[in-house]
Amino acid sequence: MELNCMMTEIDAIESESTKNTHRSGNLTEVFDVSYMIRGKLLEGLSSVLLTSHTCTDFDIKHQLSTAKGMVNADRMRQLLEQAEDSHRHFSIEFPTWALTAASPLFKQCHEAQPGLSAIPVKLGNLLPGYVMCVLDWYGHALQNKHWNDFLPESPSVDGHDKWYWVYCYAAMRVLGLNDFAAQLQMFIESIIDDLATNISNYAHLLNTLRADDPIMFQLAWYTVMNLQQPSPHLTQLDCETLAEHFPQFAGLVNTILQAH
Repeated sequence: MELNCMMTEIDAIESESTKNTHRSGNLTEVFDVSYMIRGKLLEGLSSVLLTSHTCTDFDIKHQLSTAKGMVNADRMRQLLEQAEDSHRHFSIEFPTWALTAASPLFKQCHEAQPGLSAIPVKLGNLLPGYVMCVLDWYGHALQNKHWNDFLPESPSVDGHDKWYWVYCYAAMRVLGLNDFAAQLQMFIESIIDDLATNISNYAHLLNTLRADDPIMFQLAWYTVMNLQQPSPHLTQLDCETLAEHFPQFAGLVNTILQAH
């Protein structure tokens, strides 16, 4: 089957899995008590994720600045390579059992087409390197005797570092790793006031996250509260720009304003 034939199905499954943020049970708890089983997930065949992105120079500059100091040298080199060419696929290989164990998206995909080894994944305005960072962590966590969450006890939020968690969160959502993403979601929502400080930062958030992402409501609510302050972060022109380029988000803000 040609890769393009899979895209509609992948996108449809992904949209549904994003809505179902909290599945029954806690996946990290399951992994934590099943050390011997976890290791087995890395055995067997691997799937190839054929990732593609549509990042603009605006997105790329910010994502590369964010990655500095947060990713290793190999991943930084790959991010730079990915930034140079948005017209090709970047292949990421990862054990199939591990993917299907944590992602309803990939589980349904493989159940629908058993034996499928190459899966196209549209990342939108996100460099594939962030997907690699998430899978690096997941692979190591499966091998460790004690499960380690993606978010450390004291995550760095200095400068651009805070955006690393946003981009990795977006990668988790694209991969359908919703249980893992839910942990990051709570953290990101707790620092939303440090992220949404000007029109450029709003653009980075809205470019990266899907319009139906759960964080959007928290961002919209924060925006409503901030607009009522004597010196809001957004000017009238900023609000008009957001309404023009991100009408769904602007509509959510207006809905909250009317109800508030």
